[in-house]
Amino acid sequence: MMGLVKKDFYLAAGLARSYLIVAAIFLVLSLAGIYEFSFLSSFMSLLCIMLPVNVFSYDEQAKWDKYAAALPGGRRAVVQARYVFTLIVSAGAVVLGGAVGAAACLLDPTAGETLWEMVLSTAAGGSVGILLNAVMLPLMFKFGVQKGRLYLALVLAILFGAFLGGVAALASAVQEPSVLILPLAAIPAAGLLALVPSYFLSLRIFRKKDL
Repeated sequence: MMGLVKKDFYLAAGLARSYLIVAAIFLVLSLAGIYEFSFLSSFMSLLCIMLPVNVFSYDEQAKWDKYAAALPGGRRAVVQARYVFTLIVSAGAVVLGGAVGAAACLLDPTAGETLWEMVLSTAAGGSVGILLNAVMLPLMFKFGVQKGRLYLALVLAILFGAFLGGVAALASAVQEPSVLILPLAAIPAAGLLALVPSYFLSLRIFRKKDL
């Protein structure tokens, strides 16, 4: 199974470099005052959505699933590897985004954003990424990349609307932003819990899928 995870990282290596270059551009723009650092932090967190989708696309083009399903690990190993890859990418994106944002706040206290606000921003981006992965992965296994993206766009619109509405309601209900850390930090935990039924659903879908 770990060999399949390594394969996903090899596929994502070139894409990751491109995304990091884009992130570096946004960092320069943030330092110039054009964007807020919280935007950069959220962008890094949302990388955990883009990379798994692109890896699915590469596998689909190469007809990789047909070969991988015949390996000793079978279809279960294919699903397990994709979820492990997604978890590692999600954790790495959140940590990297938080580290960049926190460093920016500490190095430039006059940037207009506090460390608490940066933590909230990173938690928000990570929350969206983890929850979307829980929804996205079964869709990709079921419908493939092209159709799966259409369904994902619909889910994305619904979740973003609900998430932004919830954050706005919480922000208006409290006076101190630091109070929001606990409820926002609970959302990634909910996303991680959602990955459990998501995994079993993806496994069931892929087992029955005609390759």
